[in-house]
Amino acid sequence: MLNEDYTLMPNGAKIFRGAVVNLKPESVSIVKRKVDDNLKDTEIGANTIVYPGAVIYANVEIGKNCMICSNVVIRDGCKIGDNVLLANNVTLNYNVKIGNRVKVMDNSHLTGGMVIEDDVFISICVSTSNDNTIGRHTGGYVCNPPKIRSGARIGAGANILPNIIVGRNSIVAAGAVVTHNVPESALVMGVPARERIK
Repeated sequence: MLNEDYTLMPNGAKIFRGAVVNLKPESVSIVKRKVDDNLKDTEIGANTIVYPGAVIYANVEIGKNCMICSNVVIRDGCKIGDNVLLANNVTLNYNVKIGNRVKVMDNSHLTGGMVIEDDVFISICVSTSNDNTIGRHTGGYVCNPPKIRSGARIGAGANILPNIIVGRNSIVAAGAVVTHNVPESALVMGVPARERIK
């Protein structure tokens, strides 16, 4: 059923006008990562809402009851669980895996290859990276994404560097720069982030 605002899918998902779904990626010489020409079509789960301005590439799986807000970009290879909120202007680079009941707030970036387990909260303007050479690798490119374990909470403006594991039920304070693994149930804060007593 098509009306002036959105397309209603048979499973109850709504895709609002102005969203782009199943975009086939292309590559130019500046990009080191090779693009697969045989990507499968994107799947959007039941009762998920995709708002205007969202861009979802091919070969993406989105679960049920998700909210994909305006200007979210989801690159190819991403898999998103059920009951996930991606707020305005969130970007997911390629091959990000997100579990169930995750909230990622406005203007945050999840770098390529990241894994975010269930029940994670990521606040506004959080940045993550997967390349310790800052783009100046001389050999083959090695992707070292961080991993955020279940129940972790990441404060506003935190920066999580490559190859970091944020432990289960831990808290990363606002503005922290995380340069070492965060233990389970720990609180870390500061630049660089250090463990504090809760």
